[in-house]
Amino acid sequence: MSNESPTPEFWERADAIIGLANEQCKDAQNSKVSTSLIYASARFCSFIVANNSERMTEIKSNKNDAVNYFTEQFHSTLWPEGFVSTGLKQMPSVNGYG
Repeated sequence: MSNESPTPEFWERADAIIGLANEQCKDAQNSKVSTSLIYASARFCSFIVANNSERMTEIKSNKNDAVNYFTEQFHSTLWPEGFVSTGLKQMPSVNGYG
């Protein structure tokens, strides 16, 4: 969990995931793809928290901090003032989406 400015590799990873979601939108409703993407992100974030913890008690004690962090990241991406606070000046698009 870093406050550094995004690197080109960050944008490449994000673009790859957005590109996959855009492809899935060709065969499914946008809302269904969005729901799947949010679910996948939450599962992966849970894995990261668990993987960085040595014991179940540590996972439980870090849960609220992790939820707060990921919620703030989600919020800052959705609202323009978040871009300023995280150093993101603009959000690039992939194939005209995102």
